[in-house]
Amino acid sequence: MKNIIIYAVLFSAAFIGTTIGIYTYNNKYVDMFKFDFREKAVVEQALQDSLAKITSDSLAVADSLKLQNADSIAVKDTTVNKVDSTLINQYEQKISEKEKEIESLKNKMTQKNSAKYQDWLKKTIKLYEAMEATKAAEYIKSMSEDEARDIIYSMKQKKAAEILSKLDTEKVQRLTKAE
Repeated sequence: MKNIIIYAVLFSAAFIGTTIGIYTYNNKYVDMFKFDFREKAVVEQALQDSLAKITSDSLAVADSLKLQNADSIAVKDTTVNKVDSTLINQYEQKISEKEKEIESLKNKMTQKNSAKYQDWLKKTIKLYEAMEATKAAEYIKSMSEDEARDIIYSMKQKKAAEILSKLDTEKVQRLTKAE
């Protein structure tokens, strides 16, 4: 029983001490939970100084605007327009150059893909010509029509006819239909 009372008193003292510490440090520093241990007074003073500086700067800008006359504003507008038009022309040239680059890259990619496709087509044709017609017909059924058409028209005529005879009539009509 004595141990329980001692533990309860120690726990209460630790709890009260922690609570007082949190309250004190949170009042003294900006935000102790974000580990911002700058003193509040220093931060508030810096904030007031920066607000005073911004206010004085904005007043100076307003005064300087009053000093300018309409002629100087008109001159600035024409120079700005000239600069804007030259910048626009430069950007248009850059855009057209980039578009040309994109087109050339697209052409290179299609040529590469075309070469890869032709290589794949040759290898696939050799494989299908070596297969039995029923197996080749099963594989061709699952292909897209364009790929199947390319394979069949590139094969030897006798083997292609043999494979087509194993396909259903609808698929054969779609594959042999004039484009």
